[in-house]
Amino acid sequence: MLIAQERQTREDLKDFIRQELTMQFAESDNRFAQFRQEQKAEFAQVRHEMNERFAATDVKFAELRTEMHATQKDLAYKLIATIVAVTSLGIAIVKLFPNAH
Repeated sequence: MLIAQERQTREDLKDFIRQELTMQFAESDNRFAQFRQEQKAEFAQVRHEMNERFAATDVKFAELRTEMHATQKDLAYKLIATIVAVTSLGIAIVKLFPNAH
């Protein structure tokens, strides 16, 4: 009878350990699932912030590109005006002093 009672105690202990392990695994699974959800939310927030920053950077680049085109156009006009002025000045000097060579 003592052996039967000892076997029953062992089986009860095994069942108890199984139940405890099952509960611990379930709790661990729940915690990992919660952690994964939190990480997904964090990554989604980071992606959203990065997309906003890239969009702002794209807008700044577009503004900068527009400003650079305007500056290039202005510089081209100034260069052409300088060439015309120097050429006109050279022609005027040649006409004023035709025997200066």
